[in-house]
Amino acid sequence: MKPELTELSAGYLIEWDDQVRANANSFKLHSDGRITAEISIEANYGGSWQHIKKPAIINLSSDITRKRLANDCSERHGGNNLDWYAIIEQLSDKIITKHKTGEEACELSSGSGSKPPEYIMEPFIVKNYPNVFFGDPGSFKSNFAMVLCMIASLPYHDNPLNLDAPDDPLKILWLDWETDRQTVEWAMTRLENGLKPGIFFIQYRKCVYPLKQDVEQIKTSIDKTGADLVVIDSLGLASGGEPKETEPALSFFQALRQLKTTSLIIGHNSKNKEEKTKSIYGNMYYTALARNIWEARKVAEPGEDEIDIALFHRKSPPFSKIQKPFGYKVFFNFDSITISPQDITTAREFVSQLSNNAQIEMFLKEEGPASKQQILEGTGITDANFRQAIKRLKTKDKVVHLPGDNWGLKYNG
Repeated sequence: MKPELTELSAGYLIEWDDQVRANANSFKLHSDGRITAEISIEANYGGSWQHIKKPAIINLSSDITRKRLANDCSERHGGNNLDWYAIIEQLSDKIITKHKTGEEACELSSGSGSKPPEYIMEPFIVKNYPNVFFGDPGSFKSNFAMVLCMIASLPYHDNPLNLDAPDDPLKILWLDWETDRQTVEWAMTRLENGLKPGIFFIQYRKCVYPLKQDVEQIKTSIDKTGADLVVIDSLGLASGGEPKETEPALSFFQALRQLKTTSLIIGHNSKNKEEKTKSIYGNMYYTALARNIWEARKVAEPGEDEIDIALFHRKSPPFSKIQKPFGYKVFFNFDSITISPQDITTAREFVSQLSNNAQIEMFLKEEGPASKQQILEGTGITDANFRQAIKRLKTKDKVVHLPGDNWGLKYNG
């Protein structure tokens, strides 16, 4: 019998006609050159598949171990004249060769045949990329991630956020390190009651161990659920270790790459309150290795049932540009949450997060022609930053220097 190997997210499926099949995962290359893997083997008894070897860690490099496994299988299922020693040898050879070889090199070329990367939901989720939402506790980042999952899973085309839903429904796997099933399900119910999309479904998995330790089991969950998108809530606990250290960050992204799917990662922000632009809390590699990063900010009055939120694009994917910020008004009731788009200029705290160019443009749009001093006082930017920004705006033909040393927006209509 000739074995056929199928690559899965969680490892490999090896099949010998319709008689024997084996699953292999949790591969490990040891310092002494040994390769071990978790192996399970099934045999077909009259059309019914039964376990011959339940999942166990096997040293595939050991001839003695392979012979012992073959004898064990032969004792359990010696019928149909199966050559178990040959089967185990083929199994070991297939896995060792595939694991040592890794991904094959392929030739790339420029030209008309190439295609740009795709968005699952533009501009927030890029397909097959690690996408990050981060912000202060209570900044609506997890709920907003749930809104995106709701829109993508239905798909909800006529949604009140005016976002483009994918053409086909996507399967979502929510990996939860922070709360529990009941909390996530209640959030789904409140959003359904408020936004009226109809019932929507996601797959849920409670997680305890860091991603690098749980990656094989999560890959199995991805295979079983057919997940197109995994949500990781949250980055700190999924990484494990001290957030400011390099090793947890690198291990997290190495494990994430093994999932081979799109990810939406929820993180917290840096603690420095004086920084105008914050970053993901922890080691610099959390920012360096993510490919699309959004910061969530909120403005709320104590005791109020509504908040203003804004999403600022802090890092663009390599094929795109920084996007303009998005603003939303969120209303909370006991059993519902509603959300609608709004201009971010509704809150001064959001305006201060805009670029100096954008702040000057916005001030001149609202106030009309103004002197440099009026602009400085109205925006709060420094004289040096004003000079740089006004120079860029002139180069882009967006402002004009008026008599009386005033500045105004240039009409280009």
